Amino acid sequence: MPSSHGCARSSPWSARRASSLKQSATIHLTQAAKDLLSEPDVLRVRAIQARRWIFYPRAKQALDRLNLLVDHPRGTRMPSVAIYGDSGMGKTMILEKFCDNNPSCFDPTTGVQAIPVLAIEMTGKPGERRLYAEILAALGAPQAPRADIVHMEQAALRLLKTVGVQVLVIDEIHNILAGSYREQRVVLNTLRFLSNRLQISLVCFGVIEAREAISGDVQLARRFGELTLNRWRPTNSSKRWSHPFCGICRFADRRCSRRNLCAEFCRSAAASLQIFSTRSRAWRPIRSRAA
Repeated sequence: MPSSHGCARSSPWSARRASSLKQSATIHLTQAAKDLLSEPDVLRVRAIQARRWIFYPRAKQALDRLNLLVDHPRGTRMPSVAIYGDSGMGKTMILEKFCDNNPSCFDPTTGVQAIPVLAIEMTGKPGERRLYAEILAALGAPQAPRADIVHMEQAALRLLKTVGVQVLVIDEIHNILAGSYREQRVVLNTLRFLSNRLQISLVCFGVIEAREAISGDVQLARRFGELTLNRWRPTNSSKRWSHPFCGICRFADRRCSRRNLCAEFCRSAAASLQIFSTRSRAWRPIRSRAA
């Protein structure tokens, strides 16, 4: 009997302690992450692998500069921005975030779909015709198979003006280098022509070599402000703002999340593929288990 009474007295304490330990183990998580802890492992893994946006200083600086272009008064010489960075440095995420912040909206009074920001991708084989085809496709305009370049140009100009495009975003701008010198000049002249005629700003995303592509047109290059996304380095600032990543990852154990934070962050945020070794107290490259 004494043992049974002792067990009965310790049961509430054990329950409170278990509840306290459970709360402390998930205190670092956001509410959305806590809600997924009771889900099956398949759904939790899928949630961890999903793409997500995390604010960090360099991305905020880029978005602030891009937002200024949307609000800039229209003029004959519109400012533009070129964002350079190695593959995996988050250029596409910044592009998508910028487009999400400036979505298209339908005006029922005029029956026109307003598109303040239009994003296209430079084709692998650059050319004037392909550039206009990309613009028309992004606008959802039907294209005649046998349309000549003049009709495509006039259709693109008319539609861009009708929907009120203020910023034209060109991803993979370094693909211009795949063309000949003449093709490069034609594409750059076309971009400058669009900026002048429609009084719109241009935003170009590409790798470091894209700087060479834009510099092929001196008049166009002078309009571009440059922003470079450097490779991640283990600095105090990067460690400080990477903590929110721990809060949105669906780890059930805070100790586990801390132990794997750097590795998971490097994989998901495409950092410099380094993790911190607690044994050597240094940063070393990530190696797969198979290796």
